[in-house]
Amino acid sequence: MTSKRTSERASLALRVLAAWTAVGLLLTAQSYFSGHLRGDGAPVAQAIRVWLVWAYTWALLTPAALALYRRFRGHRLAWLVHPCAAPVFALSNLAIFAFVAPALGAQSTVPTWLGTLRNLVGSAFVVNVPLYLLVVGIAHWREVAHAARERATRELALERQLAEARLAMLRAQLQPHFLFNALNTVAVLMRENVDDAERVLLSLASLLRNVLQSSEATFSPLAQECAFAQTYLSVEKARFGDRLEWRFDIEPGAVDAWVPSLILQPLVENSVRHAVSAKLAPTRIVVSAVRRGERLHLAVRDDGPGLGPPRDAGVGPANTRARLELLYPDQHVFSVADAPGAGVEVRMAIPYHDAHDDPHAGGR
Repeated sequence: MTSKRTSERASLALRVLAAWTAVGLLLTAQSYFSGHLRGDGAPVAQAIRVWLVWAYTWALLTPAALALYRRFRGHRLAWLVHPCAAPVFALSNLAIFAFVAPALGAQSTVPTWLGTLRNLVGSAFVVNVPLYLLVVGIAHWREVAHAARERATRELALERQLAEARLAMLRAQLQPHFLFNALNTVAVLMRENVDDAERVLLSLASLLRNVLQSSEATFSPLAQECAFAQTYLSVEKARFGDRLEWRFDIEPGAVDAWVPSLILQPLVENSVRHAVSAKLAPTRIVVSAVRRGERLHLAVRDDGPGLGPPRDAGVGPANTRARLELLYPDQHVFSVADAPGAGVEVRMAIPYHDAHDDPHAGGR
């Protein structure tokens, strides 16, 4: 902590010195050119000496001005303290400068310090008074800007925490929803075929283990998501038999993509609930993925009855839409619509990332 404070003080001292050096050089240039236009200009070396010493005198006084500002920052008497302090600091600058002004060849100097000070007060006091107020004003502006940056940083951190909390809530919403439907399948099979029910329970245990392992993961490989969805479909296959068919069309360029965890299973489950359950004829679910440049396009399609009443988008698509809005604000496409011919198609396009990228780069 001590070394950090020392470093901060050294940095402030350097900034103060650099700022007053710039002021001194600026006034040197102004004094030199205006003097030569009048025909009575001093040599440039002399002008540099005079104005830099004057500026460095203010640099010596600046820490005291900043300390006074911090002492009365937010105080109800600050409006009175600083106007009173301004002439005191201006006089202090001229008093210090009066000691060295004769040796520098400055104008308005006489052999005595008091005489030089009197002349400097008469020629430069009014100009020096606002400089204290300028120092205090810059200090106030810096603090306001710093507070604004900190507030913006806190707001961004809070937004991220809220978004992560919503994502956790949405992921948690999927798990009991999935578990309820899977257990319902087992309950049906227990009345029909105990051996099949046992086999499904083992598959369900594997699914739940994967769900628990990925419950804290925001992203996972697309291949893993496809395997998880297919295992879920195999569980449902035990219930629906030949009424359920599926196909996964994953292009080679999309295999390595990292996608939001549990992105496919809720959509597949939605098709099972609303499409397969609604018809006695076989229903096919097709999952596809393709990479197009820096975008990954995913789709889940079924050939069920479509979106007409009583079917709506369902929990899975609504949950997925909400998660994509949090992960990829303004950088994703998501749609649920009747598929050409028959059924429903869920489409989404998200930024493409693989294991070597930071998936969050395309999101918040």
